[in-house]
Formats: sequence, C-alpha cells, structure tokens
Amino acid sequence: MPVSVTLPSDLLKRIDCWIKEVARYTEDYTRAPTRTSDFRGRGFGANGMRLRSSAKRTGLAEISGNKQTPKRKVSDVMEDKPQGETRKKTKTNEEIEHRGREHRGRGRPKGSKNKGTLDGGQHALPLRSPPFSIPNLPSSDLLPSGNSGLSPRKGGSPKKKGVKRLDQAMSEASIDMAYLATCAPAIRQTDFPSLRAAKKDIPTTVIGLYNKLRNVPHGVIPSELKELYESDGNTPRKSKDPHLDIDYLPPSKAQFPLETLLRLKKTVDQVYTNAARNHRLGAHERQWGSLVYQLLSEVPMWPGGKDVVVFNVENCTIQPGEVRPERPNGAGPVAFDLEMKSPGTEKADAAESIGRMIDWSLGLDLDDEDVAVINSAFRNLPDHAQSLNQSLSYIKRHPLFADFELKPTLSNRDPEVQIAIWASAALLKKRLHGWDTTMPMPAVVVNGHAWEYFLLFEIDNDVMMVGPMHFGSTATVNGIWMILYRLHIIMEWGSGRYKEWFQNHIMLWARDVSKAKPDML
Repeated sequence: MPVSVTLPSDLLKRIDCWIKEVARYTEDYTRAPTRTSDFRGRGFGANGMRLRSSAKRTGLAEISGNKQTPKRKVSDVMEDKPQGETRKKTKTNEEIEHRGREHRGRGRPKGSKNKGTLDGGQHALPLRSPPFSIPNLPSSDLLPSGNSGLSPRKGGSPKKKGVKRLDQAMSEASIDMAYLATCAPAIRQTDFPSLRAAKKDIPTTVIGLYNKLRNVPHGVIPSELKELYESDGNTPRKSKDPHLDIDYLPPSKAQFPLETLLRLKKTVDQVYTNAARNHRLGAHERQWGSLVYQLLSEVPMWPGGKDVVVFNVENCTIQPGEVRPERPNGAGPVAFDLEMKSPGTEKADAAESIGRMIDWSLGLDLDDEDVAVINSAFRNLPDHAQSLNQSLSYIKRHPLFADFELKPTLSNRDPEVQIAIWASAALLKKRLHGWDTTMPMPAVVVNGHAWEYFLLFEIDNDVMMVGPMHFGSTATVNGIWMILYRLHIIMEWGSGRYKEWFQNHIMLWARDVSKAKPDML
C-alpha cells in the first residue's frame, strides 16, 4: 500500500526552483558553441569558461559540494583609501591582456592541470561566451614594452668562448713543455743519449749523481729482514706476496742498522697497505701526499740526515719576479738592481712571466754561525733579494737540493711543467747573484703508485731536463724499499756533495757581501 508523504510548501517551492535551474543550465550548456580560440584572461579559466568565484550565486549552490566561495586574491585588486573610504579598483583589460597568459586564473588550485581541450575534440567542453572579447595576440605582443628586466636568451651574446686573440697571453693551465722550450731561459726535456749525440758538455756533478741513482740493485729489501718477510708470507691468514720472490740486498750494501730497519719495515707495511687502498678507491691528491710525507719524514732520522729538513712548499710562490722564467713574448730580462739606484727595475708582469709552486722540498738546516753570516749579508741587499732560493717565504734562509711534486687527480696540471718552472727559477736566482750553476737539481714526480725522477741542470744558458727515470713504486714492497734506497742516495748527496758546494760558493759569497759596504756593491 503506497504511503503518502506531505511536504511543507516552502520545501516544494525550493525543489521546483532546483529543477528549473538544472533544466536552464542544461539547456544553456547544450546550445553554447564550442570555443576554438585560445582565450585566457582574468575571471576565466584555461578553457575560456567564467570561473565559479565570479558567477552569480543560485539555488544550485545549496546542493553543490563546494559551498564556500573562494576569496578574491589581493594581487587581483588594487586598494585605494581616499578620505577614509575603501575603494577597490579592478585591473583594466589592457593589464589582463599582458598578464593573462603568464598567470593562472583566479580560483584554480595551484598546480592543478587543465584536462579540457580547446581544439573541439571529443573531450572538448561547451564553453560559455565571455562578457567581452579579447583579440588573439601573438605571444610576443603579450610581453610588456621596453626593458622587461628578463634575462637574455642563452647563446644570444655575439662573443664566442674559446676564441684566442693575438694580444692574449696563454693561461698557465695551458702551458706545456713545448711552450717552455720557447721561454727565457729555455727548458728542454731530453735524455743523456741525445745530449751525448749532440756533443754537449755535461757537468761532472750531474753525471756523478745520475750514476748513483741508476746503479741500484733490482732487489733492495735488506737481507736482515728476509726471515721476517718470509714468516709474514707463510702466516695462515696471509697469502705469500709474489713480489717478495726477488733477490735481497746483500749485507755489504746495507744502508741502515738493524734497529732502523725494523722501524722502516713498519713504515713500508703501512705505506703498502694505504697505497693499495688509495689506488682502489681513487683517492685524492692529498691522500697520496700523506704517503709521500710519511716516506720523506724518515730522511732526517737516518744517520747523516740530521742537517736535512723536509719543507712543505706548496704555498711558496716564486719571488721576486726577476727569477721567474719569462714568456717568449716578454720584454727581455732586466737585471736586478742590487744598488737600488733605479726603482723601475721590475721585470715582467704576470702576463709576461710564469710562476708555479710545487709540493715538497728537501733542504739544509744551517748552523748558527752560517745563519749569522747570511743575515749579515742580507743587510746589504734589497729586501726582495734576501733569499737563498727562489722564494721569499719562510724557506728563504734554507738552501734546497731536491724537489717533489704530486700529480693532481682532479685537474690537468702537468707536474713536469711545475718542477721545470721551479728549477728554472732556481737557476735564474743563481745567475742573479753570480753563483755557480753547475750543480744538478733533482726532482721527483709522484703519480699514484709511480715515482719518477728528473735531473735539471744548465747547458749553454738553457735548462736541460733529463727524464723521466724510474725512482720506485708503492705498488710493491720491493718498490717502496727502492724509494727509500734512492731517497737515501739523495740525502747523502745533499748533506755531502751539495753542502760542500754550498760552503765553497754561496757561503763564500755571503762573507764577501757581509764585509762590503752598500756603495761598493
């Protein structure tokens, strides 16, 4: 049996109003033409339909899911308060033209996507006509006139990167050995057979040091440590190192007492383990540098090494400018004015001279008597001439006899170029004061496991750079002992033959300068 329900008259009226509203909106949407023009502006969505916040509120709002009217944004109105009254001024159509394409319409949630299409496809929605029309302008016309403050398009500059000019000096990062051969003094990389074939007169001091570094036995592990290394290899937890199947150094060529050998064995084992880890992990230059210093720091503790000092010179620049090698397009070398009579004696500026730094150096620690003579000589020299080497930093009172440079892992800097420029500056420093230039300048380049050495010396006013030659390797235990063996040769040469040369030439010069008056220089 049907049940009759009596509804209040006001509710019936409201239901009837809803039905009429739905019918009217349905009819309007059916008859509305689909817009094909790309119309966007203030108060209209991406599909050209007026947004809900600007539409009149009707009876459908009572049953709509979105019952809250969106608030008008402050950026869409301009507030003005003349005479205490609040007046809202809406933006003009011209402002809407310029900014309509760059801003989303009012009422759209940030980040929402427009799923409707404007091409009249099957997903196109029927759009209602706006109260006014805006012409379809090209995108360039929508931008403000004049300087808009926008950054220029990439690639719009007429300049091309990488184009060289005749008046542009080569950057120091681009300098190679071929370029140094054209500098002043010229630095030529060669070898001893080529020098002999060219009938060059090689200094006897160079040949003596070269023969000592070359005549090194293949197996340099001290025979006193043979049993220890064999026991280490036969330990169940360790496999025998194949690099130990070599000849041991005979006792007749032993360089150190047993107590020193036991300490060196611990150092060698640590360097061998850490070097293998660095190679496996692709370690940075500083990690390899710590191993270099660990081996160099052993030198002053050896018998005969009490006068040898290890210097970190990676921050010591080549100074003064007169001792820097000059570029091929420089103005020519200018003699350093020791009498200080002509102040304009600056040689080449940064664009005409080259200054490079290295990592480590071995030098001599002078006794108090020699230091007093050096200080007395420096009193009669200009400030920037008071140095025993090619730098004016904290090492300027120490003669340097061996240099070490690490190959960087994250740059294209050539370590051979570094040591060549550094040694060339040392030669110019000797010429500056009239010192003897026959002594060689040994240098070692470290590239990961590999250690290589060079000998630099002067022939016919040019710097000859002989090498590279094998110095040792941290990849094997025997290779590390070979590094220590050759370091011991350089240490003996520095504290012996080089120190003798320093006393006979540099200290003799210092005594003469300390006794002379400034006007006699």
